[in-house]
Amino acid sequence: MTNTERFIKDKCLEEAMLRRNVLKIMGLGGLVLTATPSLVKSVFGEENPAPEKEPTLEELAAKWNMPLSEVQRIAAEMKQPVMETLKGYAMPVCHSDYDKEVFQKHLPAKDKKPSLVMFYEDLPESNDTLGVQYSRGFASVFKELSKNFGNKIKFLCYHSNCDEWSKENNHKNIRFFYDIRAPPSTAMYGIFDLLKGETPDRNDGKIKRIDTLRGGVKEIKWALSWINDLGKYWIPTNITEPNYQYVFKTQNTQGPKWTKIQLNT
Repeated sequence: MTNTERFIKDKCLEEAMLRRNVLKIMGLGGLVLTATPSLVKSVFGEENPAPEKEPTLEELAAKWNMPLSEVQRIAAEMKQPVMETLKGYAMPVCHSDYDKEVFQKHLPAKDKKPSLVMFYEDLPESNDTLGVQYSRGFASVFKELSKNFGNKIKFLCYHSNCDEWSKENNHKNIRFFYDIRAPPSTAMYGIFDLLKGETPDRNDGKIKRIDTLRGGVKEIKWALSWINDLGKYWIPTNITEPNYQYVFKTQNTQGPKWTKIQLNT
């Protein structure tokens, strides 16, 4: 192999690795994993395009067909403490009442409701940490979902410092008992899991975890995107309107990185 051929081969391998990394990165913003040519070229050093202009609230309102006042409200709520946003839209829960509110073991199967549990971090005196910023941002998403699905799903919120058990050893118990690696994360529970062949009419009668959404948002453009993605894909295909053909799962990935999974019919 000549030096030129060796150089070309090494360059191809290098670009292949970079493309794979780019595709991993691109899971942070929306439902479809794609890498734009401009981004790929920028990473490869072929181009250095100007930073993408951030959309205005007016542009976001037009994109998502929403009143500007609603977009402005959501943007403002993303900066305030979590419970100021979720008051009346999500019930606080902690380790002591998790079994009752989530697993509902005291109820017959026909009376059990699916639930979404938002594990979050918040500090009254500061919003400097990333966990707080992303928790406050995601609270606005959670509120909008509650407004749309609150009659069918229980919306619960779990403060990472709600009791000594939860705070112990840097939240070790939450990580191991609830499999929550870091706030914000949202666990989805229901009485049937389509991937296990269960249906609303054919299941074991027990509430189980269906999926976990890891991460949150701190920018309004992503908050609006998540409100759409979670309300149009994640919640309906898994809980409220199963089509028995496919489901959208995060499969516990950070970002999230969505996977459309075909069901065996």
